[in-house]
Amino acid sequence: MKKKFLLNIIILLLTFASSYAQIEKANKLYDNKEYLLAIEQYKKVLKNNESNEAIEKLANSYRLVKDFPQAEIFYLKLSGQASANPINRLYYGMVLKNNNKIEEAKIQFKAYAALVPNNKKTKSLIKLCDDIVDLGNKQKEFEVVSVTNFNTVQSEFSPVFFKNSMVFISDLNQNLFNNEQNLFHVYSANEIKRDPDNKPEYAKKKNLLPWPINTDGHDGPVSFNTEQNLMIITHSDLNSKKDKKFINRSKLYFSTLIENNWSKLKPFQYNSDEYSVAHASISFDGKKLFFSSDMPGGKGGMDIYFCEKNEEGWGIPVNLGDKVNTESDEVFPYIRKDGVLFFSSDEHAGFGNLDIFSSKEIKGKYASVKNLGAQLNSSGDDFGIIFFDDNITGYFSSNRANGYGSDDIYSFTALNTNTITLSGKIVMAQNINFPLKNNAIELLSENGKTLMTSNTDNLGFFKFENVNPKKKYKIKIDDTNPAFNAKAKYYLADDKETFIRETNTDINGENFIFKNLPANPNALPEISSEGITFAGNLLYGAKPTMPVANIKVDLLNEKQEIVQTTFTNEFGAFLFTHLPSEQNFLIKVDENDTKLAKNNRIVLTNKSGKEIKETVSGNIGDFKFTFLAADKTTLKLMTIEDTELRIDFKGKILSENNKPIANSIVNLVNDKGEILQSVKTDEFGTFVFTNLPADQNLLFLLDEHDTQLKKSKVVILSDLKGVKVKEFNILEGVFKLALLPSDKQKLGLIYFNDPWLNVLKLKTSPTKEALIITERIYYDYSKYAILPEAEKVLDKVVNIMEKNPLLKIEISSFTDSRSSSETNMELSSKRANTAVNYIIKNGIPENRISGKGYGETQLINNCGNDIKCSEEEHAKNRRTEFKVSKKE
Repeated sequence: MKKKFLLNIIILLLTFASSYAQIEKANKLYDNKEYLLAIEQYKKVLKNNESNEAIEKLANSYRLVKDFPQAEIFYLKLSGQASANPINRLYYGMVLKNNNKIEEAKIQFKAYAALVPNNKKTKSLIKLCDDIVDLGNKQKEFEVVSVTNFNTVQSEFSPVFFKNSMVFISDLNQNLFNNEQNLFHVYSANEIKRDPDNKPEYAKKKNLLPWPINTDGHDGPVSFNTEQNLMIITHSDLNSKKDKKFINRSKLYFSTLIENNWSKLKPFQYNSDEYSVAHASISFDGKKLFFSSDMPGGKGGMDIYFCEKNEEGWGIPVNLGDKVNTESDEVFPYIRKDGVLFFSSDEHAGFGNLDIFSSKEIKGKYASVKNLGAQLNSSGDDFGIIFFDDNITGYFSSNRANGYGSDDIYSFTALNTNTITLSGKIVMAQNINFPLKNNAIELLSENGKTLMTSNTDNLGFFKFENVNPKKKYKIKIDDTNPAFNAKAKYYLADDKETFIRETNTDINGENFIFKNLPANPNALPEISSEGITFAGNLLYGAKPTMPVANIKVDLLNEKQEIVQTTFTNEFGAFLFTHLPSEQNFLIKVDENDTKLAKNNRIVLTNKSGKEIKETVSGNIGDFKFTFLAADKTTLKLMTIEDTELRIDFKGKILSENNKPIANSIVNLVNDKGEILQSVKTDEFGTFVFTNLPADQNLLFLLDEHDTQLKKSKVVILSDLKGVKVKEFNILEGVFKLALLPSDKQKLGLIYFNDPWLNVLKLKTSPTKEALIITERIYYDYSKYAILPEAEKVLDKVVNIMEKNPLLKIEISSFTDSRSSSETNMELSSKRANTAVNYIIKNGIPENRISGKGYGETQLINNCGNDIKCSEEEHAKNRRTEFKVSKKE
């Protein structure tokens, strides 16, 4: 028995020693970056020892050799280990993204962000997942087909055209020069025929190009000049001496075609043993050479550079900048004959490890970066693109799933050739002669994703090409330019120099946005009234509950200049519209506008009644509140959506000599061309439109058949004081005018749509019909005590009932369907009774107020028992209704 025990101990020790030796050997290969050999060794380790270290390094090895399906298996194992390094969550997400599991990748990125909250890259990776989904939903742009008679189980990639052949890179002939490594060399295949669409077909036979093009190292990719008498080739030497300090750097070389023979390779003057230079492409005119390099001073990883041709060779390399280059790799540049640059990147929003992108030069800068879509790009590596002369067909390389080998060559045809150009002019005032010069701008999708970038020229003009005419867009002005005037208002004019937009703040907090641009120039213009809308209530008194009603309130900027003025209503409510989110401002009531006594406590609440700030009135009743742009929480609490606002328009229609045009029909039209309201001007030319949605794009439309209008060259749209706002050029047939947000401010009164204002009208109204007003009165979970914010609503009810003794109100309380029916009925009854008691306690007689709980018996949606609903859907059922009527 003792001998058997000792034998087991010896076996365990030998197994441990063997496992230790195996993992040491695997780690050595891993540290030397020999990942393929390390993979085999770690697999041996895991047969006997489920080591977390072996699992982690095996997952990393598979990821680094781009075997993402296998990497996913082992990162999944690590994700269940609490002791695993958090970085594996990040790597797992990257692998899932490359395996086209975007939502699962996003979960891992969020998990990593929770573990390592200060990593800036995580936020961009989460956004990247959203961008990929958007790209995948785009209309199909390319038809992609594998070149089936050409690809093999070996690699074929980076095709280029040379005369009547295709030149490409492959590892077809392994160990060609008796080396241990599989080497890439340059091959060609002759054109054998053309298909019905005039596309060439190439022979299966692949010819190895002779020395000096192919060497005993790695050779390729290659490119040619337009005349095809100059070849630029990427070449990498091998470490034949096994020097541990040797780093395999790629370098560029030139070879000239002389009497059908290629000359000896001449090195590029910017080659170095300290960094790589690779993947050359020369422009159609031969004046610019593009390449990829990790030379010092770049943005990170491999960047794309260009050199300009000069008398001494090539000028100093110029980095294409951070619109193209990122912290990761940008490689395989290709410059098309029309000057459009194509390249691959593993950092810009894409579907896999390397995706193909395009960028067009504008004013000497490559800024507009576009992903070429879900057909040309895949979850693998996509790179090495070339075009035929038609600029819509060509070839590219990919190691996507279901190919013949590691890398294959695919043909493509662009399908969306009916795109249009979106263009216009940006100016710094409503004066076409003050252009915004040489400023960067971005084309955004309707939901705010950056699609392209560009620059205005010296006259303020810009254009975005290859735009889908069926979509809507935004344009954002780059406000980081030192010459940019952040205080200015900017305007967008169309090609006819007609103003169609002005800048405002986007709902996401982005400044200087032109919204809802139709790509189709014939579409009806959409003018958006964007910016922060700031709403609140001013209350005073002991609690305080009394409204600071019907007083003037000024909004001042940092220079103490009044930028807007408004008035509070009967409930002390006010609002300011189109405020920039990044400025400080002051809300002020001065001595001429209030009768408040000294030292009254003044409270500012948001529209829901939550107290935001407080102050006290001064010696003469004045007071003020200061708001800082940095206080995002306060601003958010005070901000309301434009969908909650209404607007009234009042103005005049005048002839060119300022005489009123009476009895003329004026229509207000929405962006679909539908007439919202139609009125007739009075004897003074005055019109009034009331209770319109403030967030809609609106246009004035005159009756083109009105004989009065045809007598004038122009018809003036003015405010009630006769100050011109816009004019219709009748001689040019202009009977329709779009309203900019600033026009709305001149003509309109924007107000918060408070239903209790209608209750005030009952004092003078003869109607006996009851009004039903729904409010969200908040309670703690399963409680019925009145919270401070709910008090503000009930105080408003008390105020109204005091002003009109004829009113009586019935309060109904409702719950959602969660909890039992009995519990919900009891809870709603207690809440209704609590509200009634609060109003009675504040001086309203019992015979004028009553309450009842209805529990879950009157749901306003389908969120009944056992129905899965969101919190927002359940919240709609948790409401309080006030039935307001007059006493008989």
